Amino acid sequence: MSRSPEGPTLRAPLGGAALHLDLGAEHDAVGWTVLGGGRRTVRRVDWWLATSDDLLPGVDAREWVQERVTAAGGEEGATAAFLTSRRLDAHVVESAECEHGTVRAVATVGLGNALTAGDDATPVRVCTINVAVVLPCPCTEEAMLETLGLASEAKCAAVLDAGMRSVVSARRATGTGTDALVVLAPAPSTEGPEGRQPYAGKHTTLGAAVGRADGRMLRLIRPLTRTILPGLT
Repeated sequence: MSRSPEGPTLRAPLGGAALHLDLGAEHDAVGWTVLGGGRRTVRRVDWWLATSDDLLPGVDAREWVQERVTAAGGEEGATAAFLTSRRLDAHVVESAECEHGTVRAVATVGLGNALTAGDDATPVRVCTINVAVVLPCPCTEEAMLETLGLASEAKCAAVLDAGMRSVVSARRATGTGTDALVVLAPAPSTEGPEGRQPYAGKHTTLGAAVGRADGRMLRLIRPLTRTILPGLT
């Protein structure tokens, strides 16, 4: 299966209304996104800017995103897409090297919806942390799930380190109410575990690179608590 020699590329068309991460080839994907979540094969990851006025009661968020993905030329069933109210020109990109190649992480970070696990259920808001992690090598499903857990752990650690408080309970926040993550790895040319990395935990060079890339990227949470949410400690 052919792969892009230049790796994933980012585009920001439509006057800032969207951010497209073109993967250059088919990638296995595992995660939870508004569109294209679960386990599937994708060629692109999108971030779409939305406001509360866009997602009024009765509007199906998945259909809202699907209409825009289709209009922007996204292949049917081959795009994973996030929703955010964070300005897309404020997206963050980081990378880290390991023996298998370059791990890349892309995120948009909105903090106005800070919550902690166990807070009471409240109406959904679209201010959120959305993270895509692109691995440099094919991985087993177990390794991709391990990466998903590691990326979520890094996100929680960054929010806790920033000292943010839940807007509902005032306890230390662990994220926002609508955080979403997806992990992507090049799809191999054959089925089965051969040629796939079996593990991606902290004791592996792949997992260490994921942690470094995510950690660098999410360090911006602390300065954002001062510029966007003054007074949070």
